[in-house]
Formats: sequence, structure tokens, C-alpha cells
Amino acid sequence: MVKRYADVEVMKDDLKKEMIRLGLQKNASKTEYNKRYNKEIAPSATGVLKRTGMKWQELMAEFGFSKKKHANGKHGVGISRKHRRWDEADKREIIDKCLLYMNECKPAILDEFRKSVRAKVGVGTNSMSQHGITWGLLYRLYYEKYGEFLNPNNSINFHIMENNDVLKAAKKFINDNNIKTQQEYTLKRQKTNEEVPSYYTLHKLLDEQELWVLFNIREV
Repeated sequence: MVKRYADVEVMKDDLKKEMIRLGLQKNASKTEYNKRYNKEIAPSATGVLKRTGMKWQELMAEFGFSKKKHANGKHGVGISRKHRRWDEADKREIIDKCLLYMNECKPAILDEFRKSVRAKVGVGTNSMSQHGITWGLLYRLYYEKYGEFLNPNNSINFHIMENNDVLKAAKKFINDNNIKTQQEYTLKRQKTNEEVPSYYTLHKLLDEQELWVLFNIREV
């Protein structure tokens, strides 16, 4: 039985988990994945690419997977060379520029965003994905900043709405107390006994990049 998905992010996560199960992190071959994946627990590569509007290279870069070298010493799809890591200021600047661009142009899907973001922001989606700034992350941050969805028909909207009040409370607590780390958050929460979510709850709601944004970007 082929597994059906309503949430694109869950679909991507299942593909990533299946690639890890198959040991394809260092040989991120779409052909090999489609030959071996378990259809009962994971989506097809073609299905994920169609739903996300991404290229396989971009998706593998987002996952941090790479393609092994060919006999000629060159890499195939995936991460072919090391890139300079962006520092916190770089990430903040790119995210802020992306949100302004999104508010101006209102891209409803990743493909629309990808077409003109390089001209507007100066960085392409592939480079952003390699540094943890994904379409899913920006889509959530846009809703938190502007209070509206770019695509009212996206099923992920319901998940963002459910978590938004929790995240708002955490964000206000972090901003009001100038908290920068998990340890500071936990200690301050215990000391003040305010009604804010525990770090454990935040970790269940957010991925690592979203947690980074929460503690490093004050006005989003």
C-alpha cells in the first residue's frame, strides 16, 4: 500500500528517514532510492519533488546528504563542495530580506519563490537550504510576522495555527528577558514560573533551525 500525505513537510521527513535507513546519506542517488524504498512507510522521490516543487539536488542539500564521487573524481548531484558557513548575522539578514520580499511579491508556493528570490535577496534557494533556511521555515516565519498565510490552501497552515500561540508566548518570554540559550530559557522559566512552554515542548514543535531562529532573531 502506498502511503498518502496531506503534509508536505511530513512527506519530506519520511523520505529523509528512509534514505538514512537505506544508508544513502553519502550516495544520495534518486534512482537507488526509488529501487529500494519501502512504499508502506515512505514516499517516492518523484512524488516528493512534485509536491515540493524542488529539484533533487536542492532537497539533498537541505538534508545535508551528498553524492559519492564518480571515477573521474567529480561529484554527482548533492553537495559537491564545502561552502562558507554563514554566521548568525548572515542568517538574520537573509531571513529578514526574504520575509520582506515575500510580503511584497506574495509567492504562494516554493516554485514562485525560487524564480525571483535570487534577484530580490541576492541568494538562491539552494544556498539558503544548505544553511538551514528552507521554504518551510520561511513560510512559518512569514505567518508569525504578518499574521497571514501566503497560500490559504496549504495543509500545513493548520499545524502552524495550532502551534502559533505556543510559539508567541515563548518568543515574547525570550525577547522580554533577552534569552539567548536553552539553559537561560529553562532557568528563567523555573525562576519566574511564568506560563510559557518548556524547552522540551519547543523542541517537539520545531526543528533545529527553527529553534535557532527562535533564540537568535528578536524581531521577526
